[in-house]
Amino acid sequence: MDDLFRDHILDHYRHPRCHGTIDKPDARVEDANPLCGDKLRMDFRFADGRVAEVKFSGTGCSISQASASMICEAIEGKTLDEVKALTRQDVLDLLGVDDLGGTMRLGSYTCELKPGSRAAAIYGTSEIRERHRHRYEFNQAYLKTVEDHGLVVSGKTPDGKFVEIAELPDHPWFLAVQYHPEFKSKPLKPHPLFAGFVEASYAHKTAQRHHVTASVVG
Repeated sequence: MDDLFRDHILDHYRHPRCHGTIDKPDARVEDANPLCGDKLRMDFRFADGRVAEVKFSGTGCSISQASASMICEAIEGKTLDEVKALTRQDVLDLLGVDDLGGTMRLGSYTCELKPGSRAAAIYGTSEIRERHRHRYEFNQAYLKTVEDHGLVVSGKTPDGKFVEIAELPDHPWFLAVQYHPEFKSKPLKPHPLFAGFVEASYAHKTAQRHHVTASVVG
């Protein structure tokens, strides 16, 4: 099923439906995600209370562009009332997304750390508990894809259902977490991730300074 989902996403990304713009549209919506650089524009033409035509254009990752293609294809021809009645869950169902935040994950959860990972080294243990307050989760349909490209998932819930930590082993210090480490950090007792980040930043800066000094002396 995961392979079918990935193939469906890639098909819409490589062969987008409803791609382009509409000259003098009845409505236009533009939005962008500054964090990852996704940009989308959707043009609409209405007739007799229906979406007679919808086009999208934009740039960004395969998921954002494929999602726009799938949504445009789904709403074209529908009445305006039908489009307005679409819920967030309807869109998730359309995209084939499950377990991505239908309810808020709130409170303390156990996370198992991957042996030999940066996360395991920072925490000094194989299992931790961290506090959460969020609705969105990592889509495991793309787990193999991101791992094949170098991302290491170094923390998961014991049942393997949720990804909690991801890191790049070849980066000086790249570690992303799903939970809120600030909830367990104090001024005189910083969270291990904050302490580890500051320590790595200092070591990286010191190494650069020594390299410059050695170059000048040499």
